[in-house]
Amino acid sequence: MATNKTKFFRVAVEGATVDGREIKREWLTQMAKNYNRELYGARLNIEHLKGWAPLSATNPFGAYGDVIALKASEIEDGPLKGKMGLYAQLDPTDELVALSKKRQKVFTSIEVNPDFADIGEAYLVGLAATDDPASLGTEALQFAARRSNNLFSAACETSIEFEGEPESMSLLSIVKGMFARNRSTDDQRDADVRHAVEEIAGFASQQGRDVAALRVDLTAAQDDAAAAKKRADEAMAAVEALTAKLSATDNGAPRRQPSTGSTGELVTDC
Repeated sequence: MATNKTKFFRVAVEGATVDGREIKREWLTQMAKNYNRELYGARLNIEHLKGWAPLSATNPFGAYGDVIALKASEIEDGPLKGKMGLYAQLDPTDELVALSKKRQKVFTSIEVNPDFADIGEAYLVGLAATDDPASLGTEALQFAARRSNNLFSAACETSIEFEGEPESMSLLSIVKGMFARNRSTDDQRDADVRHAVEEIAGFASQQGRDVAALRVDLTAAQDDAAAAKKRADEAMAAVEALTAKLSATDNGAPRRQPSTGSTGELVTDC
């Protein structure tokens, strides 16, 4: 069956839970080592709720995809540097992709069994998409009470990106990449820092020029509007003055003398 695989993205970090317990470092490495879809395939759901029927208007809590593969590696930069992270690759449904494009359910939370079946080690048994990681703790406690061996992790924000898609390198990603790489010499690191600063300075300078140009254009437009208003006011004043002058001026046409009646000198002979 053909799959639409995503890129690997982080779904959990050691030590982060929502119910007061701790996800141990070795659990993440064990989950990455042990995960096998033929043994047990973890499915993706919404808010750790498993639907009883296919997706429908009355039952939206169905399955939204499958976990294809897992891997574990240490985080190399940022506030979580040095901590072990668990990364997942998914085969999402069209419904999940549509939700992600709408910025809905953009966080993920793992469900882990620390003593799975006959393995005796940690295993990923589910993955949930959620919108509100702050409220996930209460829901997770309810599920943990029913399956006391399962843990629900704190939610991690994610973005669905498929394999083979060209990566768009933003200025921020370029700078982050420069600082994230392992460098062999201090000179190379210093050169990267200088280059990053130059990139940022150039970007800021261009932004400043763009803003200045916009201000000049705005000032010119305001001046043109003021001049047009002045011309309109002057034209209106001239029309009003001409109207008043014409109203007060005699037109000079000759007037007929008013009639005073007949003198009686002309009599009709009947």
